[in-house]
Amino acid sequence: MTTNPTRRLLSIDLLNETEHTRLDDWSNRAVLTQPAAPVSIPALFSTQVERAPEAVAVTFEGRSMTYRELDETANRLAHLLIDHGARPGVCVALLFPRCAEAICAILAVLKSGAAYLPIDPMHPRSRVEFMLADATPIAVLTTPDMRSRLDGCGLAVIDTADPRIDTQPDTALPFPAPDDIAHIVYTSGTTGVPKGVAVNHHNVTQLFDSLDIAIPLRPEQVWTQFHSYAFDFSVWEIWAALLFGGRLVVVSESVARSPGDFHDLLVEERVSVLTQTPSAVSSLTPNGLESTALVIGAEACPPALVDLWAPGRVMTNVYGPTETTMWASKSAPLLPGSGSPPIGSPIAGAAFFVLDELLCPVMPKVVGELYIAGRGVGVGYWRRPGLTASRFMACPFGPPGTRMYRTGDLVRWRSDGQLDYLGRADEQVKIRGYRIELGEIRTALSELPGVGQAAVIAREDRPDDRRLVGYLTETVTGAVDPAAAREALARRLPGYMVPSAIVVLQALPLTVNGKLDTRALPAPEYTNGQRYRAPKDPTQDILAGIYAHVLGLDRVGVDDSFFDLGGDSVSAMRVIAAIGTDLATDLSMQTLFDAPTVAQLAAHIGGDDTRLRPLLAARRPDVIPLSFAQSRLWFLDQLHGPSAVYNLAVALRLRGELDLDALRVAVDDVIARHETLRTVFADVDGVPFQRVLPGGRSDVVTVTDAAGWTPGALHEAIEATAQHAFDLRAEIPFRARLFHIADDDHVLVGVVHHIAADGWSITPLVGDLNVAYASRCGGRAPDWRELPVQYADYTLWQRAQFGDLDDGASPIAAQLAYWEDALAGMPERLELPTDRPYPAVADQRGATVAVEWPAELQQRVRAVARECNATSFMVVQAALAVVLSRLSANPDVVLGFPTAGRDDPALDDLVGFFVNTLVLRLDLTGNPTVTDLLSQTRTKGLAALEHRDVPFEVLVERLNPARSLTHHPLVQVMLAWQNLPGSGGDPGLVLGDLHVSQVPIATHTARMDLTLNLAERFTDDAEPGGISGAVEFRTDVFDADTVAGVVQRLQRVLVAMTADPQARLSSIDVLEAGERGRLGELGRWPVLTESRTAVSIPALFAGQVLRAPAAVALCCGARSWTYGELDEASNRLAHALVECGVGPGGCVAVLFPRSGEAIVAIVAVLKTG
Repeated sequence: MTTNPTRRLLSIDLLNETEHTRLDDWSNRAVLTQPAAPVSIPALFSTQVERAPEAVAVTFEGRSMTYRELDETANRLAHLLIDHGARPGVCVALLFPRCAEAICAILAVLKSGAAYLPIDPMHPRSRVEFMLADATPIAVLTTPDMRSRLDGCGLAVIDTADPRIDTQPDTALPFPAPDDIAHIVYTSGTTGVPKGVAVNHHNVTQLFDSLDIAIPLRPEQVWTQFHSYAFDFSVWEIWAALLFGGRLVVVSESVARSPGDFHDLLVEERVSVLTQTPSAVSSLTPNGLESTALVIGAEACPPALVDLWAPGRVMTNVYGPTETTMWASKSAPLLPGSGSPPIGSPIAGAAFFVLDELLCPVMPKVVGELYIAGRGVGVGYWRRPGLTASRFMACPFGPPGTRMYRTGDLVRWRSDGQLDYLGRADEQVKIRGYRIELGEIRTALSELPGVGQAAVIAREDRPDDRRLVGYLTETVTGAVDPAAAREALARRLPGYMVPSAIVVLQALPLTVNGKLDTRALPAPEYTNGQRYRAPKDPTQDILAGIYAHVLGLDRVGVDDSFFDLGGDSVSAMRVIAAIGTDLATDLSMQTLFDAPTVAQLAAHIGGDDTRLRPLLAARRPDVIPLSFAQSRLWFLDQLHGPSAVYNLAVALRLRGELDLDALRVAVDDVIARHETLRTVFADVDGVPFQRVLPGGRSDVVTVTDAAGWTPGALHEAIEATAQHAFDLRAEIPFRARLFHIADDDHVLVGVVHHIAADGWSITPLVGDLNVAYASRCGGRAPDWRELPVQYADYTLWQRAQFGDLDDGASPIAAQLAYWEDALAGMPERLELPTDRPYPAVADQRGATVAVEWPAELQQRVRAVARECNATSFMVVQAALAVVLSRLSANPDVVLGFPTAGRDDPALDDLVGFFVNTLVLRLDLTGNPTVTDLLSQTRTKGLAALEHRDVPFEVLVERLNPARSLTHHPLVQVMLAWQNLPGSGGDPGLVLGDLHVSQVPIATHTARMDLTLNLAERFTDDAEPGGISGAVEFRTDVFDADTVAGVVQRLQRVLVAMTADPQARLSSIDVLEAGERGRLGELGRWPVLTESRTAVSIPALFAGQVLRAPAAVALCCGARSWTYGELDEASNRLAHALVECGVGPGGCVAVLFPRSGEAIVAIVAVLKTG
C-alpha cells in the first residue's frame, strides 16, 4: 500500500512466496509445461486387442463378446459409416438403451474419425429434435426397436440389424488424430437451452495416464456400464474397462431401475469396480459387495454414505465437469467417521486454480471459484463460439495458448492439499436480501444424526413467496423429526439460512443420469396444521402474542415471519416497543429484520440490559414542556404566524336523521377524553409550555345553513373551513363545522392543528366520536376504556427518557451524533428544475396531482422487496432517489420521510402529535445495481429509524444550513407511505343509522417542494389492488404538468427496477420516447449517423486556390498574400519540413507572434501531414 497508494486493494497479494509454492504444488501447475504424448481411443483399444484378443470384453444379459469380436464388428460398422460421410469434424448420433450393441456403435463411430452424439431414449421428443437440429449429425445409429422414433428426422438412419453391415470388411481403419473430437455430450444450459460439450480423444485418454485412485486398473477387473450414454460417467465406465483388458458388464434398463436386481447382478458378476452417483448408490446395500471398490462423483456425497460404504473397501470421491472430461480430481481413500468428503486433488493431467474475482489465487481455507486447466479441458461448446469464449478462458498460469475452464463451483483448499466442495456459484440464491449458499445448508443438514441424503432448494410455490426447503432421506425410518431438524439447523446456521420446511422422502428423485432431479422434489404441504407450531416457552408465547396484537391476527406460530404475515417498518417499531415493555429488552430494528420469526427472535431476548422505562401516567409538574415534535411546530408558528399549512381536515357526508344535540355533546366528550384537543400553548420568556384546559362544554361545533347552496358553493365553504388559522396561544387546536343541507343531509368538517394530532390520530378520533354519539343518542355517557396516558404524560416521559439535548451523555445526544455524522457535507438543497424561480419567501400555497399505479406494478414492487429483505416503501424510496438524482444531476440525494413515533402500545388509541420527519441520504455514485441501491436504502432507512427520537428542528439547529425562507431546510422532497389505519379513504365512522361517506378536501397548501403521499390498496380478498395517492407540490415554483411528469418518471423507474434488480442504474431510462426525440432534435443527434465523406483542411484549401488564385487571402499590416501566393509559400515551407522528417503522426511547434508568416507556417505544417 505504501509503495503505490493508487493501486486497487484487490490487486494486493496477501500470499508470500512459500504459500505460492505450496499452492502451485497442490494445483499441479507443473503439468501445464510438461510434454504430453497424445493418443486416440481406437489406437489404445487396438493395443489391447493385440494383447488379449480372446478375452471377454463385454457381457450383456448372458451374451458375451471377445475383444476380437468387438473390434471386427466395430470395424464393419465403421466402414459403413464412412460410406455415409463419417469423418473427422462431423458427428453421428446414437439412440440406444444400455446394451452391447451400443458399445459396438460407440467404438465404430470413433474408428470412423467422427464424434458420437449420445441421445438418451428417455429424452422427450422435443429435446431429441433440438439436439439433432443443433448438432447436425450426418447419420443416426439406433436399434431396430427404436428406429420408428426417428421417422421424419431427415437424416440417414442405420439400425444394428442393417444387412449392409455384414457386407463390410472387418479390416482396421486409420486411427483418428488425438485432437479429433470423440464425443459431444449435451448438458443443461443456464438459459434453458442445452449445450453440447465437445471432447477430443486425447482429453479422454489422458485420464488414464498415471492414474492413481487407489484402484489399479488390471485386465481381470469387472466393471459395470450402468449410466446413460448421454451422461459422461459412461465414458469412464466403458474405457476404464476396455482400454485395460477388463470385462464390461452392461446393465439393462430394467435392472438399472431395480436396486434389488442391480445388487444381485453386482454379486453374481463379482464386479470389481462400481461407479455411481451418491444418490444412486444410496439405494443399494453394501452387503455381499465387500470386494467391490466404489468410485462416487457427480454430486455432493453425504457423510452417512461414507460411513456406510467405506469400511473394508476402497472408496474414492471424484469430481469433474463434463467440460473437463469426466472427472479431474480424486480424493484420498475415504474413511468412515471423517465427515463430508473432499473432492480431492487434481489428477496427473489436470491443474486446479482456486481464484477470486480478479483471477488471483486465494489463500488456503478461503472460498474461491475453481478453474481447471490441463489435458482434460475439452474443445468447447459445439457450434457455440460465444459461449465457449465465456467459459473456456486464457489461463494466466501456463504458457501462451493455455486454456482453463471456469467451473462455477465454489471450493476451498484444505490443509492437506485436497479441496472441499461448497456448492455452485449459481447455487447462490437470494432470499429476503441475503445471499445464501445452498451447499452450506445441504452440508449442515446431511451431517445431522439419522440423515442419509440431503438436498436444499429455493422454491416459489406461491407468487412472490420464495422459501428454502430441505429434503432428506433417513438411515432408519423415523430417525429424523423435521421440526427437531430445523431447530438443530437454527443452532448452527443464521436464521435466514434455516429452511422454512423439511420434507422426509423415501428416496431422492434422480434424473436419467443418476443425479438429483430438483424439479421432481415435491412441494411442502403447507396445511394449517402442519405449518403452525405452537410456542414452547413463555418468551415465545409473549412474542407470538405481540405479533398477533400488532398485526391483528388470531394466532401466530413460532415459525411465522413477521414480514410474511404483513409487517412493515411502521408496525415493526410497535413490535420493538412492545418487546421493550413486556419483555424488558431493547431490540434494534435490524435485529427484527434479521430474525423475523418468533423462534429466531426469541434467541435475542434477554441478552441486552438496555431497557426502556415503561410509559406510564405520572405526577405532573406545574409547567409541562412541549414534546420535541411540538417544539418544531411551535417554532414554525412563531416564525410565520398563524397558518393553515399544518391543519388536518376531515369532511364527512351524513345522510339520514341527525341528532344535533347528541353530536355536540359527543364532540365535547371526545375533546374531554383527549387532553391535547383542549391544550393551548403559552410561553414565558420565549420558552413554550402546555396548558391543558378543563373539559366541558366547548361550543366548537358551529352550524351553517347550507340549504339551497350549489355544490360549488358548498365545496368552497368546506375548503374555507379547512383553512382556519389557529391561534395556538388562545384557542384550542380543534374546530368542527356542520353544514345543514337538508334535514336528512349534512356535511361535518373537522379541523385539527398538527400540533395536537397526526394522521394516525384520525382513527381513534372518529372511533371515539362514533362511541360517544351512539351513547348520547341513547341518553347516556360513553362507556369507553380509560386511556392509560395522556399526551402530557408522553411529553414528560420523552424528556425524562432521552435526557437533555445539550447533555452529551444522554441517549438523545448520542442519536444526534449519528445524524451529525450521517448528514455531514450534504447538499444545501435539492436543485430540481422548476417552472419558475424560487421566490424570496415561499407562499406555501399548493395543489395536488393524483397517483394511480396498477396492481401489477404493486406486485412487482412487493416481490423485489421480499427478495431484497426490504419493504415496498424502501423500493419506492430507492426509485424516487433515482428520479431525483437524474433531475438534479446530483448523486447525493436527500429525502424526508415521516415516522409515526407511536412506539409504545399505550399510544395506540391516543390523539396527539407523535410524528417526526427523518432524513434518508442516499449515495448513487459508482453506478450501483438496483439491488445495491436497495441494500443501501434498507441499511440507511433502518439506521434512521433507530435514531428517530431527534426532532427534525433540532437537526436543523445543529447542522445549521444556510437559513432561507424560500425553501424547506435539509429536505425539500418528502415521501410518506400511508400505511395507517383508515388510510384507504374510509375512516371507519358509523353514526347511528346515518350513512357516512368521506368528502375529499383540497387544502391548497404545501409544506415542501414535493410531498408524495402514497398507499398500497388491497381488495376484499387481500389481493394487491394497486398503489395510489397524491403528490402535494408548491404552486409558486411548479406547474401541475411538471409534477405529473415526475410521477410518470417514477413509475417508469419502478417498472425498470422491478424488471431487473441486477441492472445498473445507468441502464434505467427516465426519458419517454417523445422527450428523447425532442432532445435528439435539439442536440442534433442524427449527425452521429450521417454518412459524409471526410476531407482534410489542405484539400479544401486547394479547392479554394483553384477557384480564385488571385483573390487576396491574407493581410497583415501593409503586406498581403493572394490565395496562389499563400499556397506556393506554404508548399515551399512544407517541403523543407518534410526533408527534416516531418510527416503524419508527428507534430511541429509553431512559435510566432500574430503575423502573416504564422498563417503560412500553420498551412505548411498541415500540408506535411
